[in-house]
Amino acid sequence: MHVFDNRGIFMQAITDCEATGPEFVEGIKKLMPLTDIAAASNAITMATLHSPWTFPMNLVRAKSAFSSGDFKECGRALGENLKLVLLEIPAEQLKLVKEFEQFMEAFWKSAFGIPLHLNGCTSNSEDAWEVINHAMNIINNPTDPVIIAQSVLYIVQHYNAFTQAFDGCVESAAALAEGVIEITAFGGVEGFMSAMTSAMKSHPLGFMLNVKRAQSAISEGRYGDAGKYIGEDLAWMLEEGEEEASF
Repeated sequence: MHVFDNRGIFMQAITDCEATGPEFVEGIKKLMPLTDIAAASNAITMATLHSPWTFPMNLVRAKSAFSSGDFKECGRALGENLKLVLLEIPAEQLKLVKEFEQFMEAFWKSAFGIPLHLNGCTSNSEDAWEVINHAMNIINNPTDPVIIAQSVLYIVQHYNAFTQAFDGCVESAAALAEGVIEITAFGGVEGFMSAMTSAMKSHPLGFMLNVKRAQSAISEGRYGDAGKYIGEDLAWMLEEGEEEASF
């Protein structure tokens, strides 16, 4: 847990390691299920039970190697234990929701004009994808701005599902940050609602039609199209926010 809480230090340490970037990302993906403390504790317990000699001896060897300056041997011993722990993680916890990535890549490009190459980094995206689907289902009338606002509020209330989904997206971090920075320009719920109302007035047909198109696209399995339509609405809102700020 101490290592996980200080993961930012490790990210800083390997910032310039471009050559080994892909390998590091692959390792991060495999570690994502261990962010669930209960699951990690259970996996460690099971690994110890299934390897009653190897697991504790690797800990002793690692500690001894570290104190004697043999850091390579220390890393090898701990790595072997981590491999045993990962073997205890049920396969279903490593699911990749491809639909989520298709939606988000198209959404990011449409809303911010920023390419978002996820490439399977969102291995914990089940919850975020459920949030998107539920938010779209809330909109039973795409011409009602209040209903649309309720859908957006639901997403905001479940923001943590998205931070969890993107936690392993090291290579996409800069592109994600750029988009998030643009969203913060709304300044809060009131600013967001004001921009949405203005965008609806400026694009009375297009805005509502995009919501309806997105719903249809999701029901038909065209997740990239759904993200594109919703992203275009957000782009219009951001334009309205810029115009208000210029006065």
